[in-house]
Amino acid sequence: MTRKLPAIVLVATLALAACEGSHTDGVRSIAGSWAFHPGDDTSWASAKFNDSAWTHLQVPGSWGRQGQQDVSGIAWYRLRVSPTWPTDQPLGVTIGKVHAAYELYADGVKVGGVGQLPPNPEQVYDRHATYIIPFNASRQSITLALRVWRPENRHPGEAGPTGGPFEIGPLATLLERAKLLEVDRLVFFCVFMAVAIYLLGLWLLRPKSKEYGYFAVVALCAATYVFLLTQWKYTLTSDFVFLKKTEHMMLYLTPIFLTEFLGEFLGRPRNVWVRAGEIAFAVGGLAVLLSPGLEFALWLLPFLEGYSFICGIVALAMLGWWWHKGDHNAGVVGSGVLAMVIAMTHDAFVDRGLIVGPRFAAYGFVAMVTGLALLLGVRFHRAVEGIANMSRELEGRVKQRTTELADAYSRMEELALHDPLTNLLNRRAITERASAGLSLAHRRKAAYSVALIDIDHFKAINDTHGHEAGDRVLVAVSEALGTTARVSDDVARWGGEEFLVLLPDADKAASLLAAERLRAAIASMIIGANALRVAATVSVGVATSDGTSEQTTPFEELVRRSDEALYRAKESGRNRVSAA
Repeated sequence: MTRKLPAIVLVATLALAACEGSHTDGVRSIAGSWAFHPGDDTSWASAKFNDSAWTHLQVPGSWGRQGQQDVSGIAWYRLRVSPTWPTDQPLGVTIGKVHAAYELYADGVKVGGVGQLPPNPEQVYDRHATYIIPFNASRQSITLALRVWRPENRHPGEAGPTGGPFEIGPLATLLERAKLLEVDRLVFFCVFMAVAIYLLGLWLLRPKSKEYGYFAVVALCAATYVFLLTQWKYTLTSDFVFLKKTEHMMLYLTPIFLTEFLGEFLGRPRNVWVRAGEIAFAVGGLAVLLSPGLEFALWLLPFLEGYSFICGIVALAMLGWWWHKGDHNAGVVGSGVLAMVIAMTHDAFVDRGLIVGPRFAAYGFVAMVTGLALLLGVRFHRAVEGIANMSRELEGRVKQRTTELADAYSRMEELALHDPLTNLLNRRAITERASAGLSLAHRRKAAYSVALIDIDHFKAINDTHGHEAGDRVLVAVSEALGTTARVSDDVARWGGEEFLVLLPDADKAASLLAAERLRAAIASMIIGANALRVAATVSVGVATSDGTSEQTTPFEELVRRSDEALYRAKESGRNRVSAA
């Protein structure tokens, strides 16, 4: 009969047996009241030290939630414990999650630690560890001391021992228990991976059913996140910052793909607010990924949790309304989302130190992923029966969305490369063209010039005639530059009242002639504005790369030199051309 039991039942049976065995295998809990004192003195690790005057705090439990919220830096915990196991076995101690790094002493002897303490601190605040403890059978007790470091400006929930197992007993038993402790999460990891692979296969069979692809990514994110909640992650790498950033990234990615899945699965459009929420998650995740260390990620985490909670409540309200209107799928989806919201809210309280206990995110993911996966499987089998009609419908939707994306891309490209007032190239576009042009000129050993143009007394035009007149002057100058410049030249609005013209194949003499033509064309204009006639002049600075240097002249260098020449033209009386 045992061989016929599902694997998950066998695993659960083993885990239960391990828990029941904790009363007879010599392992005892050292959670409870520990002596606590802020400050740092290594003599406090000694078994002879008298800690009777110290404060007593609960372990696990953040000291910031037990009246010590102002304590940062180094603090010590002490506990004297009497062994009650066979003395012929090596003794071990398991220490759970400690913010943000610690060292463990036994009778004054350092036996290990996690992370590093000042002066070269390194945070590793969620790693459980089991240590071998030297113990003389003739002694009646052993004194354990934790030297803990907490960085400044952390919220009260992040201080000292905050979760996980705190046990003492035979070393071999502790190591075995550590492997079984997180077996449920490993089972969840395997389930999520199986769901992801299954849904990925469905999506490959029907690529146009994007909900399968989206949910495959959701399941993959869930698998990754649950695995990163276990101590097994340290078998992959000891880089704590990388592991923690990856864990945080799953929290940012999951809502994005879950939202896309729900939109596809329930056939609901994603409005501008939904898109804005997805963008917010994406920007937050990118910022966490690119920021150095974990400080920014930890600072942003409460905002992520609060924002996710609000989004979850809004999603539940919408799903409840749709379910009320007869969409039974919305009811099942809402049940999974509700389980996820409850689990993540509980874990947020655990992270803040408001609750001491295990994290439930894995169970929330189980409820959501399992229910939604079953719904997707049912939908897939139903959809196969009407695949011909569905294919035509989906083809039309894909074509429409492709057209919309292409139109949007064209509009975005136009806006990204041109100044909206003058319709000239903008700084980004002209910089890209100049870099390519300079590289080509260098390969051809040809000259390449840049002319920087500034409208004289432009502020006075705005102050005298108004900003509308100033805009008309900018447009008129841009039109004059566009019609006077050569076909091979590129004209851009550099910023404000400044314009920039690229003059390929123009040496110093030719560039000065070209700049003079541009200056003269503008000086000869009379611009009408608000029934007034406005005249405008420009000053021009020109810089040239002769193409003979061994390396390509950087565009920034040409702009700098032309700017210096422009400054000299201004000092010389304006309405003139000056060469670098």
